[in-house]
Amino acid sequence: MERYAETYWTEADIAEALESYGGIKATDERIQSVLGAINWEHLQEKMIEAGWAVIYQTISEGQTFGYLPETEED
Repeated sequence: MERYAETYWTEADIAEALESYGGIKATDERIQSVLGAINWEHLQEKMIEAGWAVIYQTISEGQTFGYLPETEED
């Protein structure tokens, strides 16, 4: 089975978020605090939900704009 999308988060991403979103200087201690506070199971569930939303929207647009090919079985 092929995989089509994966997301990887890094400490650099957390550092960037601290500084750009939070306006907080990113230190190792603060990065580790954020990483320790994240509910990773919840994050994974939300990422899966977002992926399904994109897939369903693409199918809907394909039906609306006619870019899904029809088959003899339709």
